[in-house]
Amino acid sequence: MTPPTVDAGYAPGVWASARTTRSGGATGVARIPVMAHIAIVTVGIGVLFAVLQVPFRHLEVLAATGLCHLFGFTGIRHPVESYMLIQPSGHAPFWVDIAPTCSSLASILSFVGLATFVSPRARQGISPLRFWSAVAAAAAVLFVGNLLRIVFSMLVGLVAGRISLVLFHNWVGSVFGFASLLAGWVLLLWLILPAPPGRHRRWLGHRPAGEPPMEVQP
Repeated sequence: MTPPTVDAGYAPGVWASARTTRSGGATGVARIPVMAHIAIVTVGIGVLFAVLQVPFRHLEVLAATGLCHLFGFTGIRHPVESYMLIQPSGHAPFWVDIAPTCSSLASILSFVGLATFVSPRARQGISPLRFWSAVAAAAAVLFVGNLLRIVFSMLVGLVAGRISLVLFHNWVGSVFGFASLLAGWVLLLWLILPAPPGRHRRWLGHRPAGEPPMEVQP
């Protein structure tokens, strides 16, 4: 009797070696490349975060300050590294620091790292360019969502002072983080999942073969 096999769905050459013994115990052969992948991604995310977190936070500060100035809110100024000065009209001015935990860099790196675990078998029929473009679009949603969280927190501080900024950041800001992550995930699925046959052709103004022309209602 042949021992049963388990399809781990990880990658060619890995899933085929994931077998169980007659007693049901795993051989552990497939665990080696999987654990190596986890270790490489984890260390890579840590190294990239350590290297990029300072310039990335500065980028977020510049983007948030510029967005506020674009809409006429000039009480937020002097972006220096990850700091900015908020000068409310009826409150004392105060400095705000975009801490590493407030940056979207960790979320973006984690999202991209998790995307590397999607096996070629699961991406069958999806070109690498399409898949990683979808990942990049989802990462952009994470960045924009966190940027809006920073901007709204700064505006609350500009209008109502430091205590209100902290309350908004701790309570409402968490909703922004969850919503941006959910929106990025939904966008990723929408971009990589196949559309019903012919739908994309109709969007481009073409009809699938054999489909009658659409009637134009007056």
